Amino acid sequence: MYAAVARVSADDITDIEKAREGIRLKRFFASRGLLIITIPTKVHERLHIGLYENIRDEIVQMGLRNHWESTGTTTYREQGYPNGDGGEGDSTGGPRQRSGPQDWPTLVIESGYSQTLEGLRNTIRWWFNASNHQVKIVILAKIEIARGQIIVEKYDEVPAQPRQGATTTRTTATSLEPRLSQVINIARATGNADPLNPTSYTQLVSGEEYPWNETAPELDPGRHGAGAAVRGPRAGQGVLRRADGTMGLLDL
Repeated sequence: MYAAVARVSADDITDIEKAREGIRLKRFFASRGLLIITIPTKVHERLHIGLYENIRDEIVQMGLRNHWESTGTTTYREQGYPNGDGGEGDSTGGPRQRSGPQDWPTLVIESGYSQTLEGLRNTIRWWFNASNHQVKIVILAKIEIARGQIIVEKYDEVPAQPRQGATTTRTTATSLEPRLSQVINIARATGNADPLNPTSYTQLVSGEEYPWNETAPELDPGRHGAGAAVRGPRAGQGVLRRADGTMGLLDL
């Protein structure tokens, strides 16, 4: 759940940070004196924590446990402007050697339950720019309970395309722009499924990470659940691992 509070000064933010309990200072717009706060729900927290823990588990399996630091919901203020705009991610982390007071996380996860996907997307550019591009990846996760769907989007930065007719004299960090590099849609097809028995329904995972081809990777049922279908967004078919472990083609 989100709420907006107007006429908030930088000094007010300092006092609120000391006294707050059970709320999250999602975003502060200094020039407008506007503070956006979050009252986290269980669904909201489970979404981003589950995603972040899976990422961290992969880092640990790479033997980098002691080289990664989770920074949670730390409040960050715009680089070079201690009284400027501020924000908190839902889950954040980065290399441990970059843990100074002026260092930002390299990974930020923002999740949405009541917040719209478009509202989540409005935070992307802020994270990259306010951190002076220390943030390298922003992941958005939006859950639609009624539709049984989770949408995950991954953003990074790439050199901005020069404007037609513009003269480019040098390349700087300000010439970077956000890029949507991956989209994954997860939808539960219930049918005759038993909600208490996950093996009775198919979990559909679609995204560019698993493009359809002759050598499409087998899925790990422990990770994706028994009966997991993977498809490439430009393809008309995917690989289906049924609950009994057999494989087949699925028209999507």
